[in-house]
Amino acid sequence: MLITLIDRDSLWSAEALCALGRYDWRVECLDSAADLLARPHGLPDVIVLCVDPKPAGWAVCNQIKKSATLGGVPLIVTSAEASQDELDKHAKLKARATAYVRKPFPIDAVFELIVALVGRPTLRVMHGGTSPYR
Repeated sequence: MLITLIDRDSLWSAEALCALGRYDWRVECLDSAADLLARPHGLPDVIVLCVDPKPAGWAVCNQIKKSATLGGVPLIVTSAEASQDELDKHAKLKARATAYVRKPFPIDAVFELIVALVGRPTLRVMHGGTSPYR
């Protein structure tokens, strides 16, 4: 299971990587969707996309949803800049995300959304000082 986080906020990405990496998921952090959009294989099972700064972030969301390879991948949109009204309006569009979360939020909120989409992961057990992160 591959979870792709796209967020320019490196502190949030690091926190999310640590929190989600405890489970039997591979997690990658990207600061741009360009590489993901060009990737022909190794596609994620879930994408968590921060759409800040607007409107560029909304354009990336639309590119992902209209992509032949990524359009069917569950997409969770996060934003600190977008109002709840903006998120609600976007949720009515054809190129809408699967779920929306306003920042700030506890990382558990994203974890629970991912679980709802792909199922509960197994917690990794550390053996002899091995890192639980991949």
